[in-house]
Amino acid sequence: MRGEGEEEEKKEEKGWGWGEGRLREKKKKQKKKKKKKKKKKKKKKKKKKKKEEEDEEDEQEEGEGG
Repeated sequence: MRGEGEEEEKKEEKGWGWGEGRLREKKKKQKKKKKKKKKKKKKKKKKKKKKEEEDEEDEQEEGEGG
């Protein structure tokens, strides 16, 4: 009986709980999701910038031609 109590205390100290693994997995997933979202946002921003540059070039060409 006494041995079981000591074992439980050790688990609490080390932070091994029933839900620890799940929590860790959840955090990993959230981090991955956040990273993916950030990457997507960056890509979108780059695309927008490229489009704006192309529009400016088109306007300059129209000005020279007309």
